[in-house]
Amino acid sequence: MQANTALFFILALGLKPVVFDAGVVTFNLAATPEADVRALLSALKKEKMRWHSDRLGRRNEDIVDGGVNEALQRDERARAVFHGVCALMEFALGRGE
Repeated sequence: MQANTALFFILALGLKPVVFDAGVVTFNLAATPEADVRALLSALKKEKMRWHSDRLGRRNEDIVDGGVNEALQRDERARAVFHGVCALMEFALGRGE
């Protein structure tokens, strides 16, 4: 799910993905125009907030008493999306491999 998340954002912004045997998906940071990297980082910042467990816990569609949605906070798919966004963000900031 993390690789699919990275691939989604890379393709959505028109970047060319690089897929490694280990299932890691990145892009050629050195060959990507700075404006495209900034656009990617802007999108990833919003998604990082959207998929953060605290934010997910406030989604109370199925909670009657207004409490915390713990099931959504612990959902492995949501966590995988969050970690995929974070990993791609770190790479785009130049701190990736």
